[in-house]
Amino acid sequence: MEDPVTSVADPRDAAPSGSSRGVQGSPVPETGPYKLNLFVTAVLGIAVSWWIYHFTDWFEAFASLLALGGIFSWLAFVAKILPEARLKDIQDWVDSSVLTRRKLWLAFILIGAVLFVGALCVGTIEVQALRAGGPVRIQKALATEKEVPSWELLSANGHARFVIWSPPWKRTEMLVKVSGLPDRAETVQGLTRVEMQVPDSFRRPVLMLRPTAALTQQLEGQPKVLVVQYRGDHREVRDYHGQSLWINCDTDVDIPPETIVGWRAELERLNAVQLLGHWTNPQSLDRPVWKFEPGRQVEFELRDERNNLVACRGTYTVRALAEHNDARQVGILDAKESDNANCIPKIAVSVTPE
Repeated sequence: MEDPVTSVADPRDAAPSGSSRGVQGSPVPETGPYKLNLFVTAVLGIAVSWWIYHFTDWFEAFASLLALGGIFSWLAFVAKILPEARLKDIQDWVDSSVLTRRKLWLAFILIGAVLFVGALCVGTIEVQALRAGGPVRIQKALATEKEVPSWELLSANGHARFVIWSPPWKRTEMLVKVSGLPDRAETVQGLTRVEMQVPDSFRRPVLMLRPTAALTQQLEGQPKVLVVQYRGDHREVRDYHGQSLWINCDTDVDIPPETIVGWRAELERLNAVQLLGHWTNPQSLDRPVWKFEPGRQVEFELRDERNNLVACRGTYTVRALAEHNDARQVGILDAKESDNANCIPKIAVSVTPE
């Protein structure tokens, strides 16, 4: 009787290392597509995370979602009640059936290309509070009153980011307004973050026109038409009854407290404190904004309702101010006798710096 011979597998018949078949016959990810898919996935994820971090205020919420927080908390709960073997099966499936797909990297590149084109159509405006904060809002330059958004509170030493749709074929011009300061116009570029610092970025030349007490009293009973002109562009303030007037900004801009104190003292000396309300509640000659340049002249004249000249033209020269200084300038409006032969009314407007 012959002894049975036990068959022994030849080690040379085993699959070579790194092939798509292991010792037990289980699939092993192919090296080429697997590494490429993993690399492209990582790059796309980092790029999206960077955009959210750099251009928006959403990164904290985004990171919370990635950590299965927020609305994804339920998934974290489900994951905890599943056995570890089930979770490992899911990981193995992603590893062996998803990341090994030959065209997966191409799909991620196409998704990345779509996201990049979308990013080229979106820009960000960031408003930073250097010291004190305050209400801030942002709107389209041509927005109507109904489209004006609500104020957003900007905390001291904080910042607020506004993501703006601004495609290359039609860039969007926005107005950024911080309460108490002149607004600032900015054309938003795609994939760009414009940083504005409060208050320095909002210091542009604006003019407060304030009549003398005598002229205020005269115009209070006999309103006139105030004509303002700058570089050939003229505007009118009808029914002008001697109130102060902001030129180149809206009425929300604050009048410095020290200026009001000086006005009150001046009126007290003249026994005309009742006129203070005319000066501290200004009207506005706002849109469109003039780009005041130092040395340029703003021209003024007074006319009646029939457009007859009442006071000949007077000028105010825009002053150059040191960097970071308050850009609010005050001009004192008066009407004085004139010996100019070309001035028919024999009265001319004068505007002198305060």
